[in-house]
Formats: sequence, structure tokens, C-alpha cells
Amino acid sequence: MDITLRPAQETDFAFCWGIYAAESAGLLHALNVDKASQGEYFRKRWSAREARIIALDGADIGWLQTRLQDGALFLAQFFIDPAFQNRGIGTVVMKRLLQENASQAMTLEVVRINPAQRLYKRLGFYVTREDEANAYMRREPGITAPIANLRG
Repeated sequence: MDITLRPAQETDFAFCWGIYAAESAGLLHALNVDKASQGEYFRKRWSAREARIIALDGADIGWLQTRLQDGALFLAQFFIDPAFQNRGIGTVVMKRLLQENASQAMTLEVVRINPAQRLYKRLGFYVTREDEANAYMRREPGITAPIANLRG
């Protein structure tokens, strides 16, 4: 299993939107969010400068978007095509991202009903706050085990 990350190009917008829309459909429905307004939101937030495409054995299967924000690396978006989920690819990508940025904190926000929270917690992220829809998570630099395990 050869997983690579490459810088996104403006021409990758449709690919990224397609995966975002496919992956988000269930969550958006559960949260009663209008798909058209979500498309507008996505168009404003997606940036080729901040995005990387995830490839498996040379085929594009997902993407992520990061930026520096409030002194930490913020994982703004992270999507893998549903057909390739539950194969450990997300774990490999996240570990690579953490290794590349080992000296700085990393933050993210995730929809509270998204099962990806389990992955983030396994990798040492902890919830800093929650609102009605999202959990806001952080991982400190130098963490090698989930905080819950360190406290145990």
C-alpha cells in the first residue's frame, strides 16, 4: 500500500468537492444543512495552496487542507473517498502529518457525530471545547500516546 501526498492544483477543485460532497452528505442531512449553502461555504474555504491530494498506489483517493492558525497547524479539511475508508489510510496520513509537524501543536474541528473523532483521540488529540455541532480538538507537540493513556 503506497500512500503519497502531493500539492493540490486549482484543477483539483472538482475532485476535492466531489469527495467532500460524498463524505459530507450523511452528516449534512443529519444536521439539516442545505447542500447549496454548503457548496458556497466550500468554494470560499478551499485553497489549492493549503491542500494536498492523497493518493493510494498512484490513484487520487482523498485530500487534506492545513494552515497555520493561532500558533498551531490547523487541519481544516481531511477527506478520504468512502470506498477507501476503514483501511488504515487515514491513520497513515495523520501519522505522517504529525511527524512532519512534530514540533508544533495541531488543532482541528470535527462534526460531533463524525466517527473520525475516534481516530483523532487515538492519535493524542483531546477535546478543548464543543458547541452544538462541532468538537474542537488539539494535540500538543511531543505527545506519543493519547492523553487519556497518559493520565491513566
